[in-house]
Amino acid sequence: MAYARKTLLLFGISFLFLSLVSYTVVHLGYAYSMPRTPDVKRGRILETSVNHGTIVFVTEAELRRKELAERALFLGGPVTLGVIAFVQTAHGRRARN
Repeated sequence: MAYARKTLLLFGISFLFLSLVSYTVVHLGYAYSMPRTPDVKRGRILETSVNHGTIVFVTEAELRRKELAERALFLGGPVTLGVIAFVQTAHGRRARN
């Protein structure tokens, strides 16, 4: 059972870490590489805010990528805390028995 506990903890912490990294990479990457004015020729016409309010223009696919990174980070914290709480609770019950 210790193997399952470690696996769950590793999964939760890995998910949180990867979501934090993807969020950071998308926001910083977009802040430094995307145009600050609409670029109709390249299809970057959708306005979005990145990296402390910097306004950039992106394509629809790039906007979806940013939103996915934000959702993953938003879910990463609660999922990780839930996994840790579950593992600790289950382990605590077994230790008392």
